[in-house]
Amino acid sequence: MKSRPAFTLPDALLGLMVLALTCGLIQAGVRLVNQQGNLSLAGPTSWYEGLYMLESDRYCFSLEEVQPQAVFLRAKDGRSFHLAPPKTAVGALALLGGRGGYVPLILNVERDTLTWKKLNSRELLLRATTKDGEQHETILQFAPPAGECPADGDAPAGGDHDGNPL
Repeated sequence: MKSRPAFTLPDALLGLMVLALTCGLIQAGVRLVNQQGNLSLAGPTSWYEGLYMLESDRYCFSLEEVQPQAVFLRAKDGRSFHLAPPKTAVGALALLGGRGGYVPLILNVERDTLTWKKLNSRELLLRATTKDGEQHETILQFAPPAGECPADGDAPAGGDHDGNPL
């Protein structure tokens, strides 16, 4: 009987170990690349998206009152909102509606570093440090208290981008 060349058990085990090691290294590399991408964009993106919502013509917020624990705003349709600091040591700066509702604006804000100061009837100085250690500072500009809001160029008057009433 003629013997055929074949893999022995140790050859097969060695091949499987090399394959498992290769898959593990590829998986670790992909995870590292994803984490780096998230770290580099998550903080600044969250910060600027939150600021855009507060200053956008969509709601046209006016600055009503500034207190140490909240900033009270009024939308162009008369609804009241307020900014609230995170409830935990690190959390989201949130926009809360007067009749309920919650919109996280800026993620991973360290509560103890969040400060605001009213500069005048339309401007608010906002400072915060995010979880990644980045320090942010901006002056938010709101609509005049009794002024006219410019029309939102890409949303129907009195509605959102989908045509739903605000």
